[in-house]
Amino acid sequence: MRFTILPKTNPNIHKYPTEDYTIAKAFAKRLKNEFGDFLKCVVLFGSAARRSRGPKGDIDVLVVVDDLAMRMTREVVEAYKLIVEKTVAKISTRLHVT
Repeated sequence: MRFTILPKTNPNIHKYPTEDYTIAKAFAKRLKNEFGDFLKCVVLFGSAARRSRGPKGDIDVLVVVDDLAMRMTREVVEAYKLIVEKTVAKISTRLHVT
């Protein structure tokens, strides 16, 4: 059986500050290119998602990876941290990754 799975659009997208959402989306896209299926999701949360932060505040993102399909050795964790740090430096230092 063949069927198409269409991406789901967020009905609340208009509620996020445009600049914050653009930065978070660019970060998520770059991580997806680096990690592939190891990356499960990137979630925008905190004051940026609630629209309650001050001007130029931090942008909180939660990164969820698949730690069931891969052993999280010290080397894997260090590589992950390095890639995330470099990606933050390239995209925006306002990103705060959890």
